[in-house]
Amino acid sequence: MVTITYNGSKATKGNDDDSGTLRVHANSFAMYNINVVNSYGIGSQALALSAYGDQQVYKAQTCTL
Repeated sequence: MVTITYNGSKATKGNDDDSGTLRVHANSFAMYNINVVNSYGIGSQALALSAYGDQQVYKAQTCTL
């Protein structure tokens, strides 16, 4: 399985959306069998997934967000 990793935070990027490892701003989006990790750590909010849109699907055998 593929893992997408990033380590931005709200404190370093300015807002929650920009801290997201994966930012999906689309309708009718589907993602399968991909792990998404924000490895920033402790100290500020850090999103793995920032999702805006309708009819989005995130599915995996084992899913980690």
